[in-house]
Amino acid sequence: MGVIASLAVLSLFVVAMIVVRILYTRTPEHGGIAWNLVLAWIPFGLALIVYERARTGPLTPAWAAVGVLWLLFLPNAPYIVTDLKHVGTGDGVPVLYDVLLLSAAAWTGLLLGLTSLFLMHAVARRLV
Repeated sequence: MGVIASLAVLSLFVVAMIVVRILYTRTPEHGGIAWNLVLAWIPFGLALIVYERARTGPLTPAWAAVGVLWLLFLPNAPYIVTDLKHVGTGDGVPVLYDVLLLSAAAWTGLLLGLTSLFLMHAVARRLV
């Protein structure tokens, strides 16, 4: 539960930074990072569902389908790292603000992806 709360707090920090940036510049630049963050949460949520199911009961072929869906969404989590190419491209915002915003988003995506991979690995170990 602590891991989920920590990831949620980190995600809220990134979203708050995006909101502050949008209010300060009056442009929606970097607003797409919030959407990338939502996409990074999808494989984590799917992995959490499969992990809880594996812990409480048998896995069926339907749960294998959820595992395949997890695998399809997994690349979205580390994809946020590519947003670092936008550092320094905005007008009127200090570069260090963008560095903090984009690196926090990248770390959040990486942590979500690695945590979901850890959960699915635990499920796979249980099956073997």
